[in-house]
Amino acid sequence: MAYCGLPDLERRISLAELVALTDDLGLGQVDQGLVTQVIAEVDGLIDSYLVAQMEVPLANPPVLVRSLSADLALFRLCLRRGGAIALEVKEQNRSALESLALIAQGQLHLDEPLAKAGPRQVRVQTGVPAFGSSQLDRY
Repeated sequence: MAYCGLPDLERRISLAELVALTDDLGLGQVDQGLVTQVIAEVDGLIDSYLVAQMEVPLANPPVLVRSLSADLALFRLCLRRGGAIALEVKEQNRSALESLALIAQGQLHLDEPLAKAGPRQVRVQTGVPAFGSSQLDRY
């Protein structure tokens, strides 16, 4: 499940601006596939931060995570067009990344209780010991 959607982006910019950012084929409409792809990339980035504190992906993303996803997705959509990016969009992107870093460090908590990630387990397989009892008996 995506952390944000087209309606979240439409609350940040007009539909006409969203069309301008995504309509590579000149059809006069939002490219849903492109928006979905960008949101998936951003959500992967978000998960890479959240995994330090909780299990991901989040089944029911809190408002903060939806907002961060939309801010990051909008910035990426603007980046693909090149040219000048509005200062407000740059600031929202920077702020979103800072918030994610704080969440990863445990200094910022999401507004809904979520399951903490369990302890990480590492499985190690070893081959034949370099020094077994037969080698050590010689010394």
